[in-house]
Amino acid sequence: MEENFLSGAFFDVPEELTKWHQVGERLGFDPEDVFDWMVIENGHAIGAYTFRVTREQLGSEKEKQEYDSYIGISSYEPI
Repeated sequence: MEENFLSGAFFDVPEELTKWHQVGERLGFDPEDVFDWMVIENGHAIGAYTFRVTREQLGSEKEKQEYDSYIGISSYEPI
């Protein structure tokens, strides 16, 4: 039987989840559990729908630029 399994590493962990997960920890999951995804190639983000929503809720362009810098994104693929 062929396994269909995905994994990802935690980039950031909210304080309330640090009891269970740490930055850099790799977690595996089934493809059916994916509701958002992101690939960053040379600073260009593809996907990242939750990041985009969070970014739009920031107040100023400076905050958005700081957020992008923290994540490592310099541009977004159009949706």
